[in-house]
Amino acid sequence: LSGWWLLWNSLNPFVKTVNVPSMTDINDGLRWVSSDRHRRNVKSSADLNFIPPVGKYGTLEFDKFDEIMEVGYNYAKPIVDDWVRKNPQMVSFRLR
Repeated sequence: LSGWWLLWNSLNPFVKTVNVPSMTDINDGLRWVSSDRHRRNVKSSADLNFIPPVGKYGTLEFDKFDEIMEVGYNYAKPIVDDWVRKNPQMVSFRLR
């Protein structure tokens, strides 16, 4: 991508201008790629990965904390119980 070519196209009224991404756009894309790679690495190295069904709740719905906590608990409890049953050597203590 030549700077002269961009300058000429921006001054030429008969040519459609090219949408060049800004430094912020490029930085946001790089940050997303890096974050996504990190997320995949962490996910693959974890023993358990939870993605509870809480998408219907907004970020600032603090008044629904107890409801969200209950949804997360009900989602995770069978997964954790199954994991503990299959991996007793990984559990250092058991709550009763």
